[in-house]
Amino acid sequence: MSAPLSLFGRLGASSTSEVRAVIVSAATEGAGATTVAALLAIASAADARRTLLVGPPDDERVRATFIGDDAGPLGIRLASLADGDRRAALRRLAPAMRDHDLVVIDAGSRLDTVVAATAALEAWHVVVTAGVDPASLAAAYAMVKAIDERAHPMTIELLLNRQEPARGADACRAVQSAAGRFLGRDLRYAGTIPDDEELRAANLAALPLPFVADRLRAGQAGLHFASRLIAEITTKALATHAARQHSWRD
Repeated sequence: MSAPLSLFGRLGASSTSEVRAVIVSAATEGAGATTVAALLAIASAADARRTLLVGPPDDERVRATFIGDDAGPLGIRLASLADGDRRAALRRLAPAMRDHDLVVIDAGSRLDTVVAATAALEAWHVVVTAGVDPASLAAAYAMVKAIDERAHPMTIELLLNRQEPARGADACRAVQSAAGRFLGRDLRYAGTIPDDEELRAANLAALPLPFVADRLRAGQAGLHFASRLIAEITTKALATHAARQHSWRD
């Protein structure tokens, strides 16, 4: 087993008062939200950010398996949302969120979790994971529509899971066309994560992703996407913080 990615030399890095968050949702169950959320957390921690990975209790065991039994030294903390009122559960987690540089919300296919998170956090991005079959793309559009109705300023990205780039781009264009025509909404193409038997084998063997992701095709694609998204979130957060400081001084 190789060493964890980039070994996290600046875990004491300071954070701003705002909670920086990204929400990962799935168009349908099994569309890969939990895997993508784990890769986002790994990429964030690999860049020395204190990272909180939050998700529903029914996927708690899966998240723990992906990250490993002892995620603390890697800079990743795991937390689960209590059943019931998601907004109340997120409010209870607020102190822990403020102690981290990035919060990754694994919302699964639960729209109520997405809506609660967009209301509770300064989350600029929602990532919707989907397949390319017609039912999954229809569900992806429905998820985008529901998010747009409740949190219009949010940036929404569509990530096609277990697909090669050409087919994923074609599938995304279909959803983009519908979002532009019927919602007047720009939907960003996040790219694809390829189908990867080695990733499935690693999961079955309970190999923590921080140790193996950079050696797997799917892991490499997910980490590349995660690094780009985290850089964008960080840039936006810093710009917003600077604008507020300038406004306060005026």
